[in-house]
Amino acid sequence: PEKAKYLSVFMYQRVDMAKHFISSALLSTVNNAAFSQRLGQQKELHDGTAGKGFSFIDLAANRAGIRFAKAATDSEKSARRMQKTMAQITSYQAFMPDVRDFPENIKAPAFKLKYHSTTSTAYRQQLQLIDQKIAACAIYQDR
Repeated sequence: PEKAKYLSVFMYQRVDMAKHFISSALLSTVNNAAFSQRLGQQKELHDGTAGKGFSFIDLAANRAGIRFAKAATDSEKSARRMQKTMAQITSYQAFMPDVRDFPENIKAPAFKLKYHSTTSTAYRQQLQLIDQKIAACAIYQDR
């Protein structure tokens, strides 16, 4: 039997962004957006203590995946609009903004010092910047 070929999917030369985008979009469609957002946030908080560090880049990819899934599954009309739009795009940049300038690899003590918690104004401002970049993507215009 032939061995299956696997190809890596990249966004901005990063495999992790594509994984975060796709997994959050999937979780959003099989469960709900709020659950997917909480799970992504908890994963990043865990990375801050036991992994490479909290990443707003990963969180942005999660939020972009959730926004994409919502636009694609909200209604029959939005699904058809998304299908038509996706058939015409030439780059993932139409639905995933360049967020590589956002902070990442933030260890838990540094996160606590700068952001205090996920309910702080500083943290919410980062989320607002992320959401603004996502909303400015071509695929979400005229919605």
